[in-house]
Amino acid sequence: MKRFAKLLTFWIPVRAWRHWLRDHIESALTSLIPLKENWVIFYDTFSKSGNGDSIRPLAIELRKRKPNMRFFFVAKEQKNIEMADEVLIIGSKRYEYVLRRAKYLFSPMDLPSTKRKGQIWVMTWHGNAIKSIYLLKDKSPEMYKQMSRFKPVDYWMIPSQKTKDIFKEMFNLPDNIFVDTGIPRNDILFADNKTKENIRKKVRQKYGLKKSDKIIFYCPTWRNDRYKMPFMIDIKLLKKIIGSKYKLLIRSHVGKHDWVDNDGNTFKFDDDFMIDVGEHAMISDLYLIADILICDYSSAILDFAILKKPIILFDYDYKDYIKKNRFLL
Repeated sequence: MKRFAKLLTFWIPVRAWRHWLRDHIESALTSLIPLKENWVIFYDTFSKSGNGDSIRPLAIELRKRKPNMRFFFVAKEQKNIEMADEVLIIGSKRYEYVLRRAKYLFSPMDLPSTKRKGQIWVMTWHGNAIKSIYLLKDKSPEMYKQMSRFKPVDYWMIPSQKTKDIFKEMFNLPDNIFVDTGIPRNDILFADNKTKENIRKKVRQKYGLKKSDKIIFYCPTWRNDRYKMPFMIDIKLLKKIIGSKYKLLIRSHVGKHDWVDNDGNTFKFDDDFMIDVGEHAMISDLYLIADILICDYSSAILDFAILKKPIILFDYDYKDYIKKNRFLL
């Protein structure tokens, strides 16, 4: 369809007009193709796994209820994604084809650029509203333009009614799209003891943790100016004090930060004491095995509080962070 649209419009001299007409021609042609009612896309380009956050529990539950649904997961490069009937590579012809035909799409943050009439898009988001971002922080015309990318969403899952007004203003969205579902990734934290213990055993086996090992879980939040994240904990001192009893699990924000030392060099992990769990798909699994959480300004503290276990707030850059961010809670 793109090729045909290009053929019809190549002669138009003004680039903006040419692309505008191509989009409309392609949209008109696409509308003639029926949607696949049993196709669903899980558009998780947010996390490294492509199958994390609230996407995973939703896919598991949907598979139980609708076993005939065909599951498409999206990735930037070819990878094995659990539960995927097919992995789509962004930008490929197959990706474009499925995106035009699938009835449903779920995402924890990012969205495709176009949507067909009749498609249903569901936003799970990836956390709670505890700090000021987007339109709560910047009401410039440019920010309003950026937030328009969320306009195609049909249903927006929220942690609670208290957050609805915050999200409405934050993303410039209407009242009627919000659904108070809680955060699906946290459902497992309310499961029965047997279910939670089975998860603990699997995660401990995966990372070679002994039953006697106590676990500290460190997961700092995103910092917009730091794709390379300085590791500020004095590991030698911490290991000397508690290394005989504890293991330290570390996870950057959805696994995207690269850890560096104070000189900006790649941080070298002490494999005997530290374990990098940035690639682990479900952060809620890690909550279950942790005895203590070390965090800062992340809504992870609200998730972990469900388990009524100790939380240490390690806010070493508080003065700098507070200048750039406003807390809502």
